[in-house]
Amino acid sequence: MKNKDGSFRNPLYSEKDFFKATGTITLNGKTYKTNERSVGIIDDHKGYYPFFSHYDWLTTMGKTEIDGEQKFFAFNLTRNQSVDQVNYNENVIWLEGESFPMPPVVFTHKDGKKKANEWHIRDEAGQGLVDITFKIDNVFYMPIPVAVYYALPYGKIYGYVTDTNGKKYTVDGMVGIGEDKTTRI
Repeated sequence: MKNKDGSFRNPLYSEKDFFKATGTITLNGKTYKTNERSVGIIDDHKGYYPFFSHYDWLTTMGKTEIDGEQKFFAFNLTRNQSVDQVNYNENVIWLEGESFPMPPVVFTHKDGKKKANEWHIRDEAGQGLVDITFKIDNVFYMPIPVAVYYALPYGKIYGYVTDTNGKKYTVDGMVGIGEDKTTRI
């Protein structure tokens, strides 16, 4: 939202990072140890959202073949509450110690349905920098007893993303997780 002078009054921040994970985690008395493929993403953010808000989000992480080598790779794509998506978005590619900002994207749910089994994500300007299909295998619906719709789908990702140097990364078959969240509080 804007103040009368045109400045924004609802600040936000978003901090994300992709890393090689090491160590153990214990759940319900069972201990799991990381291995050479273990990775993680930290996603910390805060914002002051409007009465009605919506966002879609998709991420993937892991190892994939790039230029004939297996490399650690991840991306984050979202369409959030930012009123200036060009300068303030959370879209990024991570590749073995490097990161590349990505342009604003648009999410389309197959057939325009809220509970679609497929999403399409493309760069907003239509320059062919992002062209992703997310084929949803299953969805966890988080029941929240207020006016909130919160779905967490997971499945396989197909297509590509392009870094700021023009290099295209094909992500066919990588596992992804998303969020489709609408609030009216």
